[in-house]
Amino acid sequence: MYSKYKCFGCGGSFNSEEIPAICPVCKGKGVKIKEDSKVSEEKRWRRAILRAKQFVEKIE
Repeated sequence: MYSKYKCFGCGGSFNSEEIPAICPVCKGKGVKIKEDSKVSEEKRWRRAILRAKQFVEKIE
């Protein structure tokens, strides 16, 4: 089963098995969404953005 991702660029949801996940619509980076989590959507996005920033800093 493919993991579900949310795009930073267009905000769309898509499924992907590739890493890193690239949005098929706008070619933006995707963040993995945990469907079983009871955390609010806003908190989930904040965490995802923080993780993405840390990942980018780690690469640079």
